[in-house]
Amino acid sequence: MSCVPRTWDRIAQLASGFGDRLPNEPDAVALETFLARRRKAEPEKFADLSLAVVKLIGRGEYVLDPPGSEPPGTSGWR
Repeated sequence: MSCVPRTWDRIAQLASGFGDRLPNEPDAVALETFLARRRKAEPEKFADLSLAVVKLIGRGEYVLDPPGSEPPGTSGWR
């Protein structure tokens, strides 16, 4: 996905409810780390959390990512 979620502050707020802190700027690796930690801590509640995050991320813009090339406009968010 190449667009940056406009609701990052709400995603960070959701993470803070679990005692985690996400950076002020969108960071896919930090989000992935948070979600992996929550999945391990409470697997029975992970489906609800991941659905909430997907809804907050919203619609995405998808681009072709051929091997060996950098897709346009990703700014590190994938």
